[in-house]
Amino acid sequence: MHVFTVYTKLISCCVYCSIIVVYIMNFYSATDKNILNELGKRLKKARINKNITIEDLSLQSGITSRTIQNIESGKSANTKNIIAILRALRLLEHLDNFIPEQKNQSGNAC
Repeated sequence: MHVFTVYTKLISCCVYCSIIVVYIMNFYSATDKNILNELGKRLKKARINKNITIEDLSLQSGITSRTIQNIESGKSANTKNIIAILRALRLLEHLDNFIPEQKNQSGNAC
């Protein structure tokens, strides 16, 4: 099974025309470093979209600003820090997409 993330980007070369570029990230062919970079970029973008500074995120999450900068730049992070950041950004509901609840062989959720 291949997992792909599709990105679109609008590129304008002039006032009259625009081009939509579609690119896809295949997580199975990506290196761990590439995935960490992507995770960091997404967390940073979420923080910026919510108009939260690194300092404010640090206060809300209990994680040092330096650690947040490291995570956003693609350095390795522990699960507890990722959860704290997701909680502070109010994005915990997306964990279900990250790892959906698994069913046992009889089809019941465990």
